[in-house]
Amino acid sequence: MLEIISIESITQQGQTQPLFCKADDDCFYFVKYLEGATANGLVKEWICGKMAQEFGFNVPYFQPAYIVQSLINSYPGFAKSNVINLPKEGVVFASQKVDFAQDFSVSNINLVPVEKQQDLLVFDLWIRNDDRNLTSQGGNVNLLWSVENSDFYVFDHNLAFDECDDGFLRTHVFRKSTGEVYDLDLCMRNDYELKLQKLVQKWDNYVSSCPKEWLEADDFSLNLEKMYNDLLEDANGAIWKRLL
Repeated sequence: MLEIISIESITQQGQTQPLFCKADDDCFYFVKYLEGATANGLVKEWICGKMAQEFGFNVPYFQPAYIVQSLINSYPGFAKSNVINLPKEGVVFASQKVDFAQDFSVSNINLVPVEKQQDLLVFDLWIRNDDRNLTSQGGNVNLLWSVENSDFYVFDHNLAFDECDDGFLRTHVFRKSTGEVYDLDLCMRNDYELKLQKLVQKWDNYVSSCPKEWLEADDFSLNLEKMYNDLLEDANGAIWKRLL
């Protein structure tokens, strides 16, 4: 397992306020921890990250890492910060920094092929991720644009598996593709369903690979069986009803 060897800064993005750290592989990572992201959030990050990879999206390389209390105690930035839930020694979620990448903006939307916009819209609808929002006024898009690859990276799924309200289709970064997704012919819908069904078949692998420290944490309360059943039902065709 990776070990965090230095805390470089506290990021200001998102409510979980990840730490920007260096690990013992000499790479830099954005680190989420139990006290800030909660056990539920870390487990959702892990499972959705694995599914996003399997679906075919670019996902920043992630893995569990260990941070020791002495490093936390020695970091002076906490005394000057507004972090309420300070991290404690334990296993954290480490997402590697993507080089040559920038925050995804409205100007990047037209650079993404319509088919890939459809893919992300369907995926976010499937995992009930109402946290991929971007309008001309801004938003929390949770995408990076890679100048090097001319493609996007997806990340930050700690709010997935909540019921998406009507706002999902009004503010999703690729909401303009909603019509195209809704009008998919039966053959293309079947292709999506088969793809989602293959992901559901690996559910036990996703869960079993998740660090047990998160699954056994005092605040862990996810209903994994319901999450699985919801995904399976949607993969079998129910997802299209939620586009109405």
